[in-house]
Amino acid sequence: MLTVTAAQHIFSHVPAEQSPQKRRGFQTLMRTPALTPDLVRAIENRALYPASPENPTKRQFYALPGQLAAVAQSVALPEPDEFGRKGRYLTHTLVFDAATFAQLGACPLDVFAQFRFAATLAEVFAQGRVGHADIPPVQITLEPQWEARAMQLAQTWPGDRLSQLGRLAWLASTLQAQRQSVYLAGDAAAQLEALSVCFLLAAPRQRFDLSFDTHALGCEWPRDVTFWAQGYAALPETPVPHLVDVTRKQITTRFGPRDDTPFAVWMLNELTARRLRTNQQEQTWALQLDMCLHGAEGDRPPFDASMSDAFVSRFAQLNAAAVAARWLVQAPAGLSSGLLQTLLQHATAQAPRLLSVLRERAHISDCQEFVFQTLLDLRLTLSAADRQVLTRWLTAAPHPGLSALLSFLAQDDKAYAQNLLTLKLEDYQYIIERTAAWPQPPVPLWKALVRQPAPVWQRLSPQPPTQDERDKAEIWIRIAARYVAAEDWEKALPALACLGDDTTDLLAAVVGEFNTYARFYLGRTLSESKIPAPALRAAVGLAKPPALMAAPEQPASRRK
Repeated sequence: MLTVTAAQHIFSHVPAEQSPQKRRGFQTLMRTPALTPDLVRAIENRALYPASPENPTKRQFYALPGQLAAVAQSVALPEPDEFGRKGRYLTHTLVFDAATFAQLGACPLDVFAQFRFAATLAEVFAQGRVGHADIPPVQITLEPQWEARAMQLAQTWPGDRLSQLGRLAWLASTLQAQRQSVYLAGDAAAQLEALSVCFLLAAPRQRFDLSFDTHALGCEWPRDVTFWAQGYAALPETPVPHLVDVTRKQITTRFGPRDDTPFAVWMLNELTARRLRTNQQEQTWALQLDMCLHGAEGDRPPFDASMSDAFVSRFAQLNAAAVAARWLVQAPAGLSSGLLQTLLQHATAQAPRLLSVLRERAHISDCQEFVFQTLLDLRLTLSAADRQVLTRWLTAAPHPGLSALLSFLAQDDKAYAQNLLTLKLEDYQYIIERTAAWPQPPVPLWKALVRQPAPVWQRLSPQPPTQDERDKAEIWIRIAARYVAAEDWEKALPALACLGDDTTDLLAAVVGEFNTYARFYLGRTLSESKIPAPALRAAVGLAKPPALMAAPEQPASRRK
């Protein structure tokens, strides 16, 4: 059992002697002092009950400012007023704060089923004093039952109609923003059964949007008052955009798959798999991820720390296109449609990883890193226009690796070398390793050395190489041993020699990994140059006179 407390509001038609304001007519008869004048006015604006022959009990649920939930019941009073006129009624409203309403499963249906609302003025005055407005809060003891009952009812709905019912619930905020409502046709009991299934399908946070009035016939609320669902006993005489015939379980709606949010996509998968378990935690997780993908940055709720990586991965796989679109929101405007489509496809394939980053609030640097990795992974060539757009993008938020790659793709070897100089060692190694294997690289690998031979006028007193240059040269040598074209050693060796004996000695140590063809060109360059490098000369076999060295046969892959 669950015991909770709610503020109360009583609205009815009374003579002047029973009125706190000493006036006759419809008015707030009693209210808990905690309810502010603005809240009282909001409740009064919704407490409409036009007279009808059957005089059914009206039930309402709606949200109030301050994250409050109102649960109301209106009944007809059989007694006429002092002038003999009929049409009097009594509306008893309970107001719950957010924490208390959450204890109820964010659903008012147990309250309607188990709480005894005031149905006569005698019951009202038993709680307070005639002519006085104050009424104390009320304690309510309930047994949570609505969820189990809703689960049973959901099983009675055909799968396609259950999906349609879910869409109406998941898009409740959209409907209210458009000032549209769902028309519920049928008796009050069947309406409440259909509403219970809607609350079951919605996440707890969404349930605040599922406002309803089960007897809306003849109600003319103020313009700022809307109910997500409005109940009527009969079918409409003219077509309406969204209709639920609760008796026959038939639905017509303008919503379809094109309107599905990421949360709806996840829920529809749950329904398709017939996994109608009441897992509010997963519903909450799914809604949080939905808001991460579609909500404004400031509207995102804090993520539940217990959200599992497996759940994030499953949600991302179901909503891969939405993840990709959200990820590229920070990409620069003006990219060609071809490049943008390629980026979207690549992001779609990585949706689980990218959604994990989005949970932590992805920054522009994350998007830049993704573009960088995509260009490397796919070995994309870019148009001049796309390079310009990306270069401008880096002005406000630099990304050294992407800058280097753009100069590489532009075949700007000087800018490329300059950009490589600014990279950290691990970043330098990464980009060299990734581009070395390109079949026809825009910039030859030997130009990736970060120190070029000094001009003639500096050779008498050259600047010693920095440790960073030496370290990058070591990285370059170990990569170049596998990838540098043999004839390019003639161009690379002078640059390496400028880095000192340690560098050429390292080169000598890895010469054994070179093929015969590469060692020949390296040896020819040494024989025709004045580079001392004794260890390197010995490694390439320069003990023989240079004139006796004959070029080996070229590998078949290099023959023209």
